[in-house]
Amino acid sequence: MTTVVLHKQGMLERGIATLLVAIGFLALYVPMVWDFGARYWFREEDNHSAILILGIAYAYYRDRGQFGWNANTLESFYGAGIVVAGLLIYSLGRYQNFFQLEGLSLPIVIAGLTLGIAGKTALKHWALPNFLLVFTVPLLGSAVDSLLVPLRLMLTEAVTGSLAMLGYPIASSGVTIIIGFAELNIAGACVGLYSMLSLLSISFLYIYFFPMKSRISTGIFLIFVPALALLANYIRVLTLVLVAYYFGTSVEMQIHDYAAYAEVAIAVSLFISLRAVLELWDSKRTEAVSDA
Repeated sequence: MTTVVLHKQGMLERGIATLLVAIGFLALYVPMVWDFGARYWFREEDNHSAILILGIAYAYYRDRGQFGWNANTLESFYGAGIVVAGLLIYSLGRYQNFFQLEGLSLPIVIAGLTLGIAGKTALKHWALPNFLLVFTVPLLGSAVDSLLVPLRLMLTEAVTGSLAMLGYPIASSGVTIIIGFAELNIAGACVGLYSMLSLLSISFLYIYFFPMKSRISTGIFLIFVPALALLANYIRVLTLVLVAYYFGTSVEMQIHDYAAYAEVAIAVSLFISLRAVLELWDSKRTEAVSDA
């Protein structure tokens, strides 16, 4: 009877501790997520991050069974140290309105809590989703996106060249496309660091949810992912240019923001197609090795 009472007390203590940790975590990061959503994630130039963070949240929810009070004393000690470091970074970022520091503190605090409560096994299991949180952090201004000006020029030339081959009256000047009476600027939001990093991160999350059968297939998939992300960008811009040509720039502006979400759908469709091809190749390669 005494053993049963102690066991119940242990469960109660763990339940209370989990509740307190959850309340403290939400009190810190719900305001941050709200600010990031209003300032960055739900704006056109960075709205891929909203999709990414929903996917990461689902990854945590799907594998919630991994989270239990299984850490030993040393793991709890190291986890507490990591949490303290993350909270210091959060405090500095919040006090100085340095949003990037606030955002970077989130994966650090989650890693510390996971290690300190669930142990290193759970920390390894959630390493990828936790790392991908870094890619939801807003970048340090538009100056960083200017690093991809050559990419914007390449995309402009690709779209212009494709439509010119099809007989459309189209020309380009820098990152500006003139088609018929419409003029469009290929802004950083269309093919920028935000979009590319988010699409690449979504591809890693896709692999996390649907792992490949072999490391070779996984490696090939990851090699082709940047090209698929560029292709999704290309399809998005090509579609917007055609909409502007046939229906005018006012209609193009109305669907511009929604095109970013369609771009994610296109990218994921390309990931699924590539995965199917690699799985077929992997199966045939395995059969060939077995026959030999």
